[in-house]
Amino acid sequence: MTRRLLRIAAALLLTAEGASCTEPLWKVDDNGTTLALALRGVVVARYAYADPTSTRPSFFDVASPNGVRVTRAYPPQPGHDLEDHPLFHPGVWFALGDLSGADSWRLKATVENAGFGQLPVEEGGTLRFIVNHRWLDAEGRALATSETTHTLRELAGGMLLTYDLALNAVEPLVFGDQEEMGFGVRLRAALREGGVAPAGVAEATGEVLGSDGRRSSATLWGQPARWLDYRGELDDQPAGLALFCHPENARPSRMHVRNYGLVCANSFAIAAFKAGPPNRLELAAGEVLRLRYGVLAHSGAVLGDAELERAWRAYADATP
Repeated sequence: MTRRLLRIAAALLLTAEGASCTEPLWKVDDNGTTLALALRGVVVARYAYADPTSTRPSFFDVASPNGVRVTRAYPPQPGHDLEDHPLFHPGVWFALGDLSGADSWRLKATVENAGFGQLPVEEGGTLRFIVNHRWLDAEGRALATSETTHTLRELAGGMLLTYDLALNAVEPLVFGDQEEMGFGVRLRAALREGGVAPAGVAEATGEVLGSDGRRSSATLWGQPARWLDYRGELDDQPAGLALFCHPENARPSRMHVRNYGLVCANSFAIAAFKAGPPNRLELAAGEVLRLRYGVLAHSGAVLGDAELERAWRAYADATP
């Protein structure tokens, strides 16, 4: 995204809000590889559209409206963060460990930026932009194209970030059955549920809650859920991140959740979760798979089950 495009984006933000004669809530800044997305002057997410250290796009530094960052630092900071999978787990992302053999989860295949379908624009307090990508195999051949619409807005005292992904098969595709397939998030070390950490890394304060009433990563692993909230304490205040799965996704998402702060909502795997025989989802050339997810970054108050259910319903109802 060039500086010229950024000026256009800024103009669009002002134009969208001009009808109400109010100052825009959102500000977008571009450094040539990453968009900084600020709500009322507080950066609540960064979107890496041309990350020089990765082969796919992602959001990082995802924060609540008051600026409490809930995702792990990207890249992880020695002595402060758990340093496993430093590039695989940037913050919030969508990747596929086996798309007809191509592995974008482990950065062995590229999800190539094909330009912005819509530059960031604010409408009614919601920031919205569209990004196009080409999904390549390890040799650089296009397997699929995608159009992803992202929105950011306040919801239930948190900051809601959404993905609406339409994946179009360039050729017949097969989606593999493994844990590392889908919509992933990685939390700050203090929010993890458990595990041994190196010196200097914050103690674990986290717990995991699922929409079906399960209350641990061990019991939620491999189970389908509408929503999952991974939360604990940061600087002595409640904080966390809730993951939302849209009810009209092609199939339910099973949760690949670990006690060190990783969650992946996986709509593809069955055998990998010991839930049945291997799955083989196929798309014919020209077919489109649509998947929708969201994350709610929250801090300052503990969200109860009923509040999370209402927030999930508000997300689902607002997504056409």
